[in-house]
Amino acid sequence: MPTFQIVDGFGLDLKAALNPKSAFAKYLQQLPSFSVIQQDLASLRDVSLAAFPLKSTQIGIAFNQPTAITSTSPQFTGGTAVSGTLSVVTTGRLFDPDPFENPIEIPSGHAYMGLGLQVSISPGFKLPSGDVVYGFAVGSQVCFTHYKCFETTPTTPTFGNALEASVQDYVIP
Repeated sequence: MPTFQIVDGFGLDLKAALNPKSAFAKYLQQLPSFSVIQQDLASLRDVSLAAFPLKSTQIGIAFNQPTAITSTSPQFTGGTAVSGTLSVVTTGRLFDPDPFENPIEIPSGHAYMGLGLQVSISPGFKLPSGDVVYGFAVGSQVCFTHYKCFETTPTTPTFGNALEASVQDYVIP
C-alpha cells in the first residue's frame, strides 16, 4: 500500500498508508512528501483535536519534490506552484460566510480537519475524475479542500491520528 509522508522539521514524521480510493493514491504518479512550514506539529501530535491550541488554523504545507498528477500530466515545476493548508475547526461553522448561505454547523463533541491543495497553473492540464474531466487554463489557481469530521472526547482523536486518517482518505470533491 502506498505511503504518504508529512514532516515539520521539529520531529514530526507522519507516514500514512493510503486508502486505494484516496485522491492521493488515485491521481499522483509518485507520492510526494510534504513539509509543514514554520510550525512545530511534532509537539502537538498527541494533543486531542478538542484541545488543539494553535490560534492560526491555517498552516502552510509545501511539496518536498516535484510530482506529476497523472501519467500524462506535466510536473509541478517551473511556473507552477503547489501549496497546501491544514486546518482544525472545533467550534462555529465551516464555510462561513458561505456564498450559498448554507454554512455547516460544527456539532458539540466534533471537530473537522481540513486539508487543502492550491495549485497555480502555468501550463494547462486536464484532471480526470471518474466520468468528469477538469480542464484548467494557464494562469488559473485551483483549490481542493477535503474536510473530515471526527467525533471528539477530551483525549481522542489525537491530532496525529486525525491527520493520518485525513491523508489516508483524502478525496477531491
